[in-house]
Amino acid sequence: MRRQVALMVVAATAFAMTVPAVDAALTSKQYEYKPAVKLTTDVDLGEGLKLDSVMFRPPSSVGKGFWKSGLLKVDVAVSNFGQDAKRFGIVIALFDDNDRLLGVATHGTTFPLKPERKAVYTLEFTNVNSEVFKATKFTISVEPKL
Repeated sequence: MRRQVALMVVAATAFAMTVPAVDAALTSKQYEYKPAVKLTTDVDLGEGLKLDSVMFRPPSSVGKGFWKSGLLKVDVAVSNFGQDAKRFGIVIALFDDNDRLLGVATHGTTFPLKPERKAVYTLEFTNVNSEVFKATKFTISVEPKL
């Protein structure tokens, strides 16, 4: 019995030493919300990634308390200046002046972003979106995936 336990401890230790450490840093920034205005950020996300810009695209018409047609979308441009292809996740949260959360959109890379490339990812505010037109600020977070 002791030998089996010792073998399991050795095997678990060997496995832990072969699994790469997950130490990718989450980068979060807050900005003023301005629909239909391209915000150039040039934020270093680490791991060779850079957040280039964010642009919210409201639907064609905004109602009082609800979106009349379509969904609020946001285009997020990210560049990879690293040596390796990178995967990452993006989340954007909208807030009003009272710090109420009004909506959240998320996206993850389907395919890794190759080195020396830039890509624009479109996120949509679905399901909880009836008051996103009241937004005054937003937080964007990007997390590299190893």
